[in-house]
Amino acid sequence: PSSLQSCEREDATSTLYVNIYDESSRLAATALRQALQGDTRVPLLVAPIENVVRSADLRQQRRPVAWPSPTLVVHDAAGRACARAIAGYVGAPWVTRPDAQAVRLRDLPASLTARPGVIELWLPTLDVAGPEQQAQQAKR
Repeated sequence: PSSLQSCEREDATSTLYVNIYDESSRLAATALRQALQGDTRVPLLVAPIENVVRSADLRQQRRPVAWPSPTLVVHDAAGRACARAIAGYVGAPWVTRPDAQAVRLRDLPASLTARPGVIELWLPTLDVAGPEQQAQQAKR
């Protein structure tokens, strides 16, 4: 994986929020979170994993629409290099082969309030992963 040193910021701490849609994704998401937190010198705070469907249900809000592939939502332009570095850590079961393009980078929609230093990682449910993963699951 690429260096997370690009997450160092002068104005704010880089904070990553990891979002999952179902509990079956939690184990793999936890392994990814631990990999990202592995180096104590890395200037990246990784928040606890949130099951956004369960949170929406608890708040009696509409459930979020699931991203079809792992997606990093960047709140400010200064976070793009950090997001690209984080993308390098996203592997199986979401990304089956090393491919920087397999993880999408998106800017936070202008209609939402940006928080400097914040990056959101949205991990799709594993049964709706890309065609490569579906083909592998079908072989089992």
